[in-house]
Amino acid sequence: MALLDDVKDALRVSDTSKDTEINDLISAAQADLTLAGVDQTAAQNTTDPLIKRAIVLYAKANYGWDNQEAPRFQSSYDLLKSSLTLSADYTDYTPTPDNMPNTFMGDIAADWGDQ
Repeated sequence: MALLDDVKDALRVSDTSKDTEINDLISAAQADLTLAGVDQTAAQNTTDPLIKRAIVLYAKANYGWDNQEAPRFQSSYDLLKSSLTLSADYTDYTPTPDNMPNTFMGDIAADWGDQ
């Protein structure tokens, strides 16, 4: 099943009159994930279950005018987006000694002592 059909099912939409709006929501969700730090290739992978769930949650939070559940869906989307941005599987971040934060209290204390 195509992503558009999956999102339409989640939104309980059966006709094609709202396809443009729903496609825009899908694109906006992918752009928002990329903006937050998810690798663009990962954000476009609509077969990945977490990416697909994020897109569905985004659509459910932003579709329609009178959606009393929108804040709950937005919160769920934001939490999933945060998790994705923290995962090396979904970002292009490669840890190196130069970009790793200090991990030991001794390193932190040494840094303070240098100032």
